[in-house]
Amino acid sequence: MNKKYWKSLAERENLKMDTDVSAEEGNAVVDLLSGGTVHQASSRRDFLKLWGFSLGAAAIAASCKRPVHKAIPFLYRPHDITPGTAVHYASTYFDGSEYASILVKTRDGRPIKLEANERSGFGARGTTARVQASVLGLYDDARYKFPLKSGAQVSWEDADKEIIAGLQEIDAGGGNIVLLSSTVISPSTKKAFDIFLRKFRNAELVTYDSSSASAMLQANHESFGKACIPSYHFDRADLVLSFGADFLGTWLSPAEYTAQYASRREAGKGMLKHYQFETGMSVSGSNADERIRIKPSEERLILADLYNRIARAVREEYYIAPKSPVPIDEISKALLANKGRSLIVSGSKDPGVQRIVNGINYLLGNYGQVIDLNRTLNIRQGSDVDISRLVNEMKEGEIGALICNNVNPAYDYPGATGFIEGMSKVGLSVSLACVPDETSALAGYICPTHHYLESWDDAEPKTGMYSLAQPVIPALFDTRQYQDSLLKWSTYTGEYHDMIKDTWKSDMYPSQREHSSFDDFWNHSLQDGVFEKPLRERPLPEIDVEGFKEVMEATGRKGEEEDIELHVYESIGMGTGQHTNNPWLMELPDPVTKLTWENAACISPRMARKLRVSEGQLIMIKGQVELPVLIQPGQADFTVSLPLGFGRTISGKVANGIGVNAI
Repeated sequence: MNKKYWKSLAERENLKMDTDVSAEEGNAVVDLLSGGTVHQASSRRDFLKLWGFSLGAAAIAASCKRPVHKAIPFLYRPHDITPGTAVHYASTYFDGSEYASILVKTRDGRPIKLEANERSGFGARGTTARVQASVLGLYDDARYKFPLKSGAQVSWEDADKEIIAGLQEIDAGGGNIVLLSSTVISPSTKKAFDIFLRKFRNAELVTYDSSSASAMLQANHESFGKACIPSYHFDRADLVLSFGADFLGTWLSPAEYTAQYASRREAGKGMLKHYQFETGMSVSGSNADERIRIKPSEERLILADLYNRIARAVREEYYIAPKSPVPIDEISKALLANKGRSLIVSGSKDPGVQRIVNGINYLLGNYGQVIDLNRTLNIRQGSDVDISRLVNEMKEGEIGALICNNVNPAYDYPGATGFIEGMSKVGLSVSLACVPDETSALAGYICPTHHYLESWDDAEPKTGMYSLAQPVIPALFDTRQYQDSLLKWSTYTGEYHDMIKDTWKSDMYPSQREHSSFDDFWNHSLQDGVFEKPLRERPLPEIDVEGFKEVMEATGRKGEEEDIELHVYESIGMGTGQHTNNPWLMELPDPVTKLTWENAACISPRMARKLRVSEGQLIMIKGQVELPVLIQPGQADFTVSLPLGFGRTISGKVANGIGVNAI
């Protein structure tokens, strides 16, 4: 008997799905063309149907001519441009949380397409949607085009003079100066930061990431004495157990993990087994062999029970902990059968959960095999504790100057109202943003930085792996790299481009033997885009069990079974909202929900029946946000999943007022 597949829940419930253009719609076309539909009630979908089907057919029937576009040739052709011929440049993409070594395709001096740089040893053989769409951000008319002071245009000379004077006055008075930045993986930028911080006595760097891995950093510091994110090798694992980590979609380094995962999912090549525990349906969950729906509060219970089962089997100490709310007999046996070849990962923001994950991986001998603590991932180094402390100090009036680089806590920080209140008490506030956002709108000065395709830079995404970024187009507006701004305010006389070359001459050039001169090495590195240092192997650290008993015994069930829990997550396109004003990403259908242009509250069919709500009906969450319901098969019962990245108020005409802010 052939299986029956449905395209939607509506089709499964035998609802009529009439996609034919009816006679009534045909009459509506005539009415539309004659202006008769102006006063008719119609939906946006009806409008798009009429324009998409009817007017398109009418245009074809009328044999409308295409408009003529005239191309004006170069009067004097640049020596490095052949009109119409594409040129590729190696460069680097990094937006503060996602990295890619890329090749930039340019035509007539304009970047038009990005591809993965296959010379990179990073492991990715492709790019994500956000990397691909980033080329459109270069041409975003909403970008800041010149420096601003209190919303009015100001020259760079005047802005620099006033900011330097303000910083020196605050420093002389013993005031605190804070550089608030997203994670920086550039060794040269770190040197520029150091020059700025050494210039002022009470200057401090605070790293903040809207998509934080702070719990993992804290857990690894407590377990191994090293606050780091390890390298995960999905291609070496025979069994993967993921708890809410969408490693094929948004977790840490999805392009890299997707390539590794795909290499082990080919039939006849020893396919890995994949278990996924999660609340809302994700790309990783949809590809899993076994997917188990859980509430967010159940994750720690399952992991604690799983740890005890494995500890008993390998004759290690186990602790008091509640039983798992879902069966895990099969999974625990499978893990024990794949010691040293299994991988347990979690996307939890709870340091206790991450600590238990470390314990399970350690008992199974996965460190040094599929988890590498030697070559670590350098993205998402922000500290939740540090940003919380900073906000409290700002509210108390203890911060004299705040310089914001590639951060938007007025929108994406859970305590945004506190940050906004604190920023009003800061004497000197400067934003180094490229595009408008809720935080830069509060700053006294806006000193806009270049788009990354207009910039020089370097990166070290993993320990010993380096890449270069080079400008592939001259700066379109009167902007300046934020590194040069910081160096200028530090009264440093050099330029950031020279600092990059000096860094590579002192730190990278001595590590190679292929090139006899630095100029030759620099040119080849710039052409390849990447350089990799050999690493000295270090012995595996022993796990520190201090406090682990308390972590296990503090694990307990919270709430009742039918309590509704909220689950917020990064979507493939929007992420945490940094690139929401990009129409390519807004128009990108979510791989699971198929939603575009807004977010919705995903609930399970069972929960929809219990609450007596239908798809599209508006609901209120915690009395704060109102949004439509999306009935999503695969959603855990008594949970609501809500994607991040929407509800922007200051971003651009594409994003403003679209959806609600889940944070």
